[in-house]
Amino acid sequence: MSTVATEAELTAERRSPAPRLPAPRKRPRQRNWLTIWALMLPAIIALIALIAVPVYKMVVLSFEKPNIFTHKYKNVGWANYKSVLGDHEFWTVVFKSVIFDVAAAAATVICGVAVATAMMHMNKALKLAVSTGLLLVWATPQFIGATVWQWFFDTEFGVANWLALHLGFTKEFQHSWYTSQWTAFFVVFLVVVWQSVPFVALAIYGALLTVPEELNEAAEMDGAGPVTLFRRVTLPLIVPVLIISTLLSVIWDFRVLTQIAFTTQGAPYGQTNLLGPYIYQKAISSGAYGVASAIGVVVTVMLMGLSYFYVKIMRREDQ
Repeated sequence: MSTVATEAELTAERRSPAPRLPAPRKRPRQRNWLTIWALMLPAIIALIALIAVPVYKMVVLSFEKPNIFTHKYKNVGWANYKSVLGDHEFWTVVFKSVIFDVAAAAATVICGVAVATAMMHMNKALKLAVSTGLLLVWATPQFIGATVWQWFFDTEFGVANWLALHLGFTKEFQHSWYTSQWTAFFVVFLVVVWQSVPFVALAIYGALLTVPEELNEAAEMDGAGPVTLFRRVTLPLIVPVLIISTLLSVIWDFRVLTQIAFTTQGAPYGQTNLLGPYIYQKAISSGAYGVASAIGVVVTVMLMGLSYFYVKIMRREDQ
């Protein structure tokens, strides 16, 4: 009987459910949201102070005609916008800005891809030197870089004139690069591309590092040359980074101001003024703050349209 009882007790113990551990306490979602907003608050305050408030002031001022002497503001409705959109000079500047922007962005991306591809075939020492040089150029303030280029193309002491003379491109020693619209734009073009290439080159280089080496080796075994290898294998894999870099270059180059202010200063006769210097000239030189604000609103809407495509591509990449 005792043996049967013992076996029955063991069977009952085996069938009895195991003791349950206490469930972990869930943190209330409200506390998580408070933490998230507390971490985001400094950035939100900075954005409101540095972007939202100036944009709001610009929009309000675009509907007014201020008097800088009496500090009075007269509401003129849509008159500033009608004046801007009906001004032939404004559309000429917009056309120049778009052409310059497209050309500068295209040259920036092409040079960036070339530099990044060349870095893939460099040894460690040379790659480190090139990367350091790119970072130094990218970190250089715009006005310092523009001043260096202004000295480079100086009429009397510029290195560009010295090189052109000794290489036989010209017999004129003191050639002025700022008396012609095309050569003046060429100087600004070089400054903008020189300052924009480092970011694109490093971004593309990072994308090239993610391309699997096995794909390149398989393509080479199939007889693909360097051009075919880049076009068929490498390029499709770096297209997302390439598109993002191009859009950012277009947005940044659309706001060119410092480079023109420290090189051509709009010469000759304001023909190298793009939208940035044009707005500055309307506000500071002409005192038409309302018209300048209206132009700023129009440019902001254009940039928001470009930014929409950038955000859309970024969201697609995240998904």
